[in-house]
Amino acid sequence: MGTSQSALAAEALRPLSVTDAQLEVAAKILAAGEAQEQPVPVTDAQIEIAAMILAAGKVVAFTGAGVSAESGVPTYRDPGGLWRKFDMKKVSHINNFLKDPVACWRFELELWRLLRNVKPNPGHYALAELEEAGIVNGIVTQNVEGLHTEAGSKNVIELHGNETRALCLRCGKTCSALEAFRRMGWVSEEGEILEDQLTDISTILRNEGDGSSSSSSPSPSPSVAAAALQRRARAASPAGSQASSSSSSSSSSSPDP
Repeated sequence: MGTSQSALAAEALRPLSVTDAQLEVAAKILAAGEAQEQPVPVTDAQIEIAAMILAAGKVVAFTGAGVSAESGVPTYRDPGGLWRKFDMKKVSHINNFLKDPVACWRFELELWRLLRNVKPNPGHYALAELEEAGIVNGIVTQNVEGLHTEAGSKNVIELHGNETRALCLRCGKTCSALEAFRRMGWVSEEGEILEDQLTDISTILRNEGDGSSSSSSPSPSPSVAAAALQRRARAASPAGSQASSSSSSSSSSSPDP
């Protein structure tokens, strides 16, 4: 580390207590990024400074779509992203959910299709290790797939909620998204998507020209479709009508990073 950089780091850390053990853990985890196939170019001096600042504690990590891209989770606005295909205004706001819950759940099924097999990547595990070592106090994330928690992070604040869970607006009970889709009759007990049971998707797709949803093919009436889903849920659950409200009235909020 150069003289000026050392002086800068020392000045920043003057009022803080940093142990050699903390510094070693932080440096090891930061340097692990260099083992990736396409690492972000950093110098040893930069790694050392970052490690010293992290080791001082009282650090919160803020993450967005980029940290999960390596896991195969598509970002929202980049080429191939979800908002390039789906009409965000129709599927990510609570007012639209209340108007047409079936359409919003149809989007959630497509999102679940993308997320069901993804796993945490080294970035998620590194943050979990930093938290366990007492270097990072917690994580604030815009992401909705729960990979930070799956990787072992304990103190995670999900700004946009979690798309792997469903919430009933009537009673406040929660269940997994998978269970909600099973109650709708869209996913089998084995976890397979029943493609022939899915409602039409064209109403929530974007048009290339103006970004509005396509209406190239007819869609079932929302009220008729919602009633059909409620009947399926009542038949599938011993809890009867309460269980149906848990599926058809579950709320989710998609992020807009």
